Amino acid sequence: MTPLISTATQRNWKKLNVRSAENKLTKRANKRCSVKKIIPAEYFSDLKNIPVLETFVRLAEQKKYPFNRILFSVGIKQLQQAGLIDETFFPCKKNAASLLSEYDIKPIKEILDFPFPDNENDLLGLIYQCLRSEGEKNITGAYYTPQKIVSRMAGGFGGAENSLILDPCCGSGAFLTGFDDHDPSCLFGVDIDPLAVMIAKFNMILRFKDKDFTPRIFCFDFLNDSTFINALRFDLIITNPPWGAAAGKDSDSFSDFLKKSFCLLAPGGRLKFLLPSAFLNVKSHRGVRDFLIDNFRVEKITVYPADFTGVITPYVSLDASNEPPADSYLVQTEKESYSSSLHTVKESKNKIFALLTQRDKKILEKAAALKAFDLSQSIWGLGIVTGDNKNKLRDVCEPGAEPIYTGKEIRPYFLNPAKKFLHYDRSQLQQTAKDEIYRAPEKLVYKFISDRPVFAYDDTGALFLNSANILIPNVPGMSIKTVLGFLNAELFQFIYMKSFGDIKILKSNLTLLPFPRITPETDAFLNTEVDRLIRGRQTYSKTIQDFIYDFYKITAAQRQHIQETLK
Repeated sequence: MTPLISTATQRNWKKLNVRSAENKLTKRANKRCSVKKIIPAEYFSDLKNIPVLETFVRLAEQKKYPFNRILFSVGIKQLQQAGLIDETFFPCKKNAASLLSEYDIKPIKEILDFPFPDNENDLLGLIYQCLRSEGEKNITGAYYTPQKIVSRMAGGFGGAENSLILDPCCGSGAFLTGFDDHDPSCLFGVDIDPLAVMIAKFNMILRFKDKDFTPRIFCFDFLNDSTFINALRFDLIITNPPWGAAAGKDSDSFSDFLKKSFCLLAPGGRLKFLLPSAFLNVKSHRGVRDFLIDNFRVEKITVYPADFTGVITPYVSLDASNEPPADSYLVQTEKESYSSSLHTVKESKNKIFALLTQRDKKILEKAAALKAFDLSQSIWGLGIVTGDNKNKLRDVCEPGAEPIYTGKEIRPYFLNPAKKFLHYDRSQLQQTAKDEIYRAPEKLVYKFISDRPVFAYDDTGALFLNSANILIPNVPGMSIKTVLGFLNAELFQFIYMKSFGDIKILKSNLTLLPFPRITPETDAFLNTEVDRLIRGRQTYSKTIQDFIYDFYKITAAQRQHIQETLK
């Protein structure tokens, strides 16, 4: 099993004499350890069915039925309702007979009699998602794809009925059953989870109930097992692979699936992957972006709103083909569709897909034209990692303790009152910055997890936890409060979101923001305006916003576009 903590963390716990690490982990606010059940609302065809499924999950937990018997029993009931087997479980169709011969599982009568809804697109997959804990799904990356996204990705393929199609992480078979006008014997699925494979086989039989075939769904590790699949070449490979560490290997698991899948495409074959938006811009994924743009044609990137219960990561779908690279690709959002240049991607430092419209580009070009300085010469510091928040943080200020702030207390320009307190002893803390950074006469602090920069001012020498990071800026001609005004400006928030598109505020990105050269008079003006905000505990100033917009010559229409984007 992959460790849930890093080697560095283990080393630090040893230094601090932390014992019973396994017990400690079960108490941490860590999704990988969570036993909570989450009902995936986005996977329901009809939200009115949620109470029925909640009732069923409670029943299954009370009875402690094994998952395989639960799912097999639901599958049997569905086969009966479809007329593929009779009440004695005798198969009326060859395809049902082939499926039942694979499994020696006894159905549960109580489940056969349960009043399941008959209007769910994937009842078996839905039940499996409801039964599994948040921790299980997080570790395995088993978040099944909502039907509306399946339909959007599978639609428009246009291949022949006998085109070979593969889903290398097929789960309950949602993508494969989306090709109901296809020859089912040409649809291949692979999954490492045997229960998911069983569900997918049931779903294939149910979707193609009038066809005589054996589902080509296989249980093995697509990345590491050598099978006959490697000898085939597919016209389409479509999937929602495990993201990040969920695969139990490394933070680039979806990259491995991408690379191997491209190797299995037929000439002219297409690939459609659902991916975290981090694929587009995060530095650690540059390798797979290089592989993609150097060898294949990027056809389209579709941007989706967040839709997976329990997952906050934004996501996109990638359409690419086994053809020579082209000069441009299509970007599709909820509101618009536009062409974007691949040249821009190749010229960027880390091969970033910035997904910029022409309006976006014009605004960014105006900001870049006035860039004279950046934050690369500034001082940076990380917040404190205690290694044991439960025992080291206090809810009340005891003698000898002092306030310690988190990202939650950071507002634009100022800090809300601290809710935690700490006895500050560097020798007992897992990670700290230098004292002179925490105790600096003036410093800026910013939320680490955010889709846009949010900076506050501190002149109290306060401590911060690692959900907040520290900046002591060095921008020629600018006071620290003037820098704060630029960083909290709508324009700079827009620049960050459009340039990096991350839900983390990273030093490497912040150092690229375009600061202009200003006069001493401008510095004095902005310093005074920001000071008023801090003292008045206000998070927004139209005066500062208007001044910065005017300074960069941002038009009224461009301001409106920026504000709509930020909303």
